[in-house]
Amino acid sequence: MKLRELFEAPATAVMAFGRMNPPTIGHAKLVDAIKSQPGDPFIFLSQSQKPKTDPLAFEDKLRYAKFFFPNVTIGNPQVKTIIQALQKVESLGYQQLIYVAGSDRVQAFEELLNKYNGKDFTFKSIKVISAGERDPDADGAEGMSASKMRQAAADNDIESFKQGVPEPKLADEMFAAVRQGMGVEDAVPAESLEEEVKTSLPDKIKILKPQNPPKAPDATIPVSRNGYTADNGTTYKQDKYEKNLVHVSDGGGTYTFDGSRMVKWKTPMIGGLQYTYDYVQRKIKLDFNTDVDPGRPGSNDPVKVGTGKGDVNSNQSAMYDFKGNKIADSSAVKVGAGTLSTKIDKSGATVKDGMFDPFNNVTMIAKSNPTKLEKFGKEKYKAILDKELGLLKQASMGRAVPGTDYKKVTQRLMQIADISFRDSSGKGIPARQAIEGAKEWWASLNKTNKDKNDKIAKQRAPQTGQ
Repeated sequence: MKLRELFEAPATAVMAFGRMNPPTIGHAKLVDAIKSQPGDPFIFLSQSQKPKTDPLAFEDKLRYAKFFFPNVTIGNPQVKTIIQALQKVESLGYQQLIYVAGSDRVQAFEELLNKYNGKDFTFKSIKVISAGERDPDADGAEGMSASKMRQAAADNDIESFKQGVPEPKLADEMFAAVRQGMGVEDAVPAESLEEEVKTSLPDKIKILKPQNPPKAPDATIPVSRNGYTADNGTTYKQDKYEKNLVHVSDGGGTYTFDGSRMVKWKTPMIGGLQYTYDYVQRKIKLDFNTDVDPGRPGSNDPVKVGTGKGDVNSNQSAMYDFKGNKIADSSAVKVGAGTLSTKIDKSGATVKDGMFDPFNNVTMIAKSNPTKLEKFGKEKYKAILDKELGLLKQASMGRAVPGTDYKKVTQRLMQIADISFRDSSGKGIPARQAIEGAKEWWASLNKTNKDKNDKIAKQRAPQTGQ
């Protein structure tokens, strides 16, 4: 008899087992079904990895699953089969099982679990319930299957892929990881609006070693997401998403520990230059940031550089191996002014307009599309993009061109680039909804500029005597 059986009523485990390769909105629906049942929620991930059906490395899908589903216990990574997962649950003292599966697999799992119950494990009761339909082509579906997302990645169709990602801000990272696991990362067109992403960063860097790094957190150090500061000024803070990771900061930078093992070191930023050493991936990221404060318009304020408070910002970054050599196609350049920023890397150019609709906190993101680039031709494509983005830039600075139809500007951009809209939390918004919501902001811009122009015209008009 297990210890918990002496003190508690028969415990219920609510669980699912699968690849989650990659985790999808459909899996989020499955997790919701798990949490809706009376019992303790578990997810066990398969460790199998095959390029076509399981492209993500186990460590990656485990990290994504923990990020997307923080309130569910992600089972022991050593479990490789559903039988082992069920044996693990039973060993924890659970006597009742609720298993959650896709609607098309409920009967198959009922037969499987009842077949092995009493042999490889012994539950007093087993129930299999449906998590609903996850295939986007099926009637009543509310998500996307992992197989459809893998196909979208293989087709280099990031917009379709994004429809299945539970958290938009990880979409690009997951897309690249899935394509790399499938061995098709070279199919991503490197050409964008520039022939090459050019930075002033060196091709080779000197490898640094942390001097007197702080000790790893132990039983004497309180660890929480709120952070703890030791007597010597060293701070310890638990990672927001990975509770086993602790970030330790002192004058030498920020050190990330997984237990007693240091897995990452971010150096202090000196003169805008900062290195991040990833000891797990064996890669080094170099960031060089600078900013310019031009002073107030019409004033004699001096131009200040590198204050960290400037309105105009630029960032250059690149990845290096642990021999100090720059990794090919890893460079990126990002520049920003106010709420408008542009980033260029090997996947193309991405423009972020944070003032698309400030009334409703909606941001527009425009990403160059290689297929459309080829269709229009590089020069025409760039000319159209520059013109339309120039109009939005004026709007972002509060100096909209009078009489501009911003709905048509946005629609023209959508014809030549991949456009997405995000609310303040990063959640995607349908284009029609975003455009409809922005009409109030655009109307206010046109009125403001009309009033300004009328005022200027009145000031310039000949003055008549009384």
